[in-house]
Amino acid sequence: MENGEGMAFSEFSYPLFQAYDWWHMYNNHGVQLQLGGSDQYGNLCAGMDAVSHMRKLHGIQQETAQDSILNGTFGLTTPLLTTASGEKFGKSAGNAVWLDKDMMSSFDLYQVRLLRLINDPGETNSSAQYFLKTADNDVERYLKLFTFLPMQHIDLIMEDQRKDESRRKAQHLLAKEVVELAHGAEDANKAEAAHKEAFNQGTHTFSLSGLRRSIAEINSTKQDVKEREDQETKLFEYKKAYASSIPQSATETTTASSKQDSSNIVTLPISLLSNGSFPRVLHAAGLASSSSEGRRLITKRGAYVVLPNSGRPENPYGLSWEQIPEAINTTDPNEYLIDWEALVLRSGKSKIQVCHIITEEAFEAQGLTCPGWEEFKLRRATAEEETR
Repeated sequence: MENGEGMAFSEFSYPLFQAYDWWHMYNNHGVQLQLGGSDQYGNLCAGMDAVSHMRKLHGIQQETAQDSILNGTFGLTTPLLTTASGEKFGKSAGNAVWLDKDMMSSFDLYQVRLLRLINDPGETNSSAQYFLKTADNDVERYLKLFTFLPMQHIDLIMEDQRKDESRRKAQHLLAKEVVELAHGAEDANKAEAAHKEAFNQGTHTFSLSGLRRSIAEINSTKQDVKEREDQETKLFEYKKAYASSIPQSATETTTASSKQDSSNIVTLPISLLSNGSFPRVLHAAGLASSSSEGRRLITKRGAYVVLPNSGRPENPYGLSWEQIPEAINTTDPNEYLIDWEALVLRSGKSKIQVCHIITEEAFEAQGLTCPGWEEFKLRRATAEEETR
C-alpha cells in the first residue's frame, strides 16, 4: 500500500471469507479448533472474532466462563515448514501435493517432495519435485516431522546415509513412510517396487518388464464407462478450480486441463501421433505447457524418448533413452511405440511420462481428454473442410 501498488480485492477480502468459513463449520459441524501455519495467525484471529460476533447475532449467549471454554473457538499455529534455505512449502509456492490417492497416485506421491527443494541442474520443470531429491540437509528433519519412526532409528539411518549418500536410503525411507501413512502399507510397497522397477536400470535405460506390467493392469481394468466419466469429471472440475487459484508461474507446466493426470500413466489417442507431432505429444502428455514449448524443449536437447527393441543381449529388458531428434518435422512418434501401445517420454533428467496409446474411438468413448486435444480436433476439422 505504501508503494502505491494497491491490493487485489481477492487478497483484501480473503480473511473475511476464511472467517465466515469458520463460522459455517462451527455452526453446522461444531468445529471449534483450527490449526494453521504461523502465517495464518491473522486469519485464525479473524475467524474467532467472526464466530463470536455471529453467535451474538443468532442469540447464542455464553452464560458462564465454563460455557465460554466449552463452546468457544481456538486457533493453534505451528512454525512454517521450510527447507534448510528457508523456502516455504505450500500451493502459492507451486509445490503442494495431494494426499488423497484419487488426486495423486501412490507412485507419484512416493516421488513427490513435500517441500520445494533444490532442483537437479538442468531440470527444466521447477514443479518436478521429488521426495527422493530431498536435500541431505533436510531429510533428517523431515523424517522427524513426517514419520513416527523412533528417534534412535532415524539416527541410525542418518549415520548409514552419511557413509554413502549416493544410495539415498534416508530419502527412500521418507518416501515410503509418507505413502504408507497416507495410502496404507500395501500401496507403499507397490509404489516402492514400481519406483525400483522404473529406475533400477540406471539413468540411461528404462524397464520394459515394468512397462508391460503397468499397461497390462490398465488393459485388465474393466470399469463402467459412465461411472468413470462421472468420477473423472468431478475430479477434473475440482483440480481446475484448485489450479486457477495458483499463480501462473507455479502451474505453467501442469496438466490442469487433463482429466487423467492423477496417474503416472496418461492415455492418448493414436491420431495425435504423426510425422512432426512430437511437440504436440509432449504437450498432451503434460511435459510441456504448449506445443511451442515442446518444440523448444526438443531443440534445447531436453526431451527424450525410450527406443523400442534397444535392450542389449546382457539386459534385454533395459531399453535405452535417446534424445528426440532435432529434425522435428521428419520424426514420427509412431516409430517409437513399444508393443504398439506405449510411448515413454522424459523431460529433463527425471520427469518421466508413460503414455498408453489407444484408438481415437476408444479415447472418446471413455470420455478422456488431454491438453491440446480440442484444438487439435478443431484444426483437423477445419483442414478437412478446406480440402472438401
